[in-house]
Amino acid sequence: MNDGMGNGLHLLFEGDSFYKLVSEATVSEYLTACPDLIGMTPITEPLVLLGEAGWCGFVVIAQSHISIHAKGQYVIGDIFSCMPFEVDPALDLAGSILGLVGIRFQEVGRGWGREGVLSRSNLRTVRANTEGHGGLHRTVEASSSPPPG
Repeated sequence: MNDGMGNGLHLLFEGDSFYKLVSEATVSEYLTACPDLIGMTPITEPLVLLGEAGWCGFVVIAQSHISIHAKGQYVIGDIFSCMPFEVDPALDLAGSILGLVGIRFQEVGRGWGREGVLSRSNLRTVRANTEGHGGLHRTVEASSSPPPG
């Protein structure tokens, strides 16, 4: 299914910065340089904040967003776009600016459709279950009766 947002790409990456200190400046530098490098159009200046979880940076691009999260030596990032782009330059930039070594990444294509749709009218319970397979799982139970309220 194509939802009108194109057949873009979602790139997720992570790595460890062993030889460079990740800081507000390095996160901002990546978020400033990356959009032009991959052919995207920034529509905001990068926003970089320091919180309990470390540095968090975000830039809105006309095609969606780019984000970086860094705590200590561990860095994760994602580029979500409704347009395709070259992955290698974005990963190379993360390696050089953020000092990442051994970058792990995953590309997820857009426009692949959905396997199911949830709506308030048929959703009785959605509960988070963090046991089992080591991640977050949702259990959904449908109901033929409308939701209360």
